[in-house]
Amino acid sequence: MTSLSRVVALVTGAASGLGRATAARIARHGGRVVICDVQKDEGEQASSELGDGCIYISTDVTSEDEVSRAYRTAEETFGRVNVVVNCAGFGIAVKTYNAKKQETHSLDQYENVLKVCCRNEI
Repeated sequence: MTSLSRVVALVTGAASGLGRATAARIARHGGRVVICDVQKDEGEQASSELGDGCIYISTDVTSEDEVSRAYRTAEETFGRVNVVVNCAGFGIAVKTYNAKKQETHSLDQYENVLKVCCRNEI
């Protein structure tokens, strides 16, 4: 892989799983990474482990205000954002929908899955 030293990436869901792996890969190749996640301890740990070119911003992707704040903070810290990777999600989306029939889910559960997993707007 070529150097990503000119890349500033905002990665949602970057405290764990696929988001964290994506953030780590970008950082390993010289990119700067903004770790956005609601998991505070895991996000801070990921930021610390990935080095000086990474920051953690507590971000709930279902809140337009929090996403806007994360983006502004990223620009203030690194001068720009030129890559956005939307990896936010949560276990219930996979575990619940594979284990149950759709009819057994409440409207609130269904809407929350859509808010987090399908509406990652930056």
